[in-house]
Amino acid sequence: MKKATNPDINQRTKHIMAHYHFTSKRIISIDIHLQFVSSIEQNTDFFTKPLGISLFQ
Repeated sequence: MKKATNPDINQRTKHIMAHYHFTSKRIISIDIHLQFVSSIEQNTDFFTKPLGISLFQ
């Protein structure tokens, strides 16, 4: 939040802000569509969370 409200961008966060502005412009111009996907339906979650075996069967 602090970086979003502070106009001073230092060299370490410059690439993050560039990516943020690129993405937000694409969302506004409707080039990118955001869609909610629940945790159960996300295929990548098994790499990041310890889930029970019943979710994968």
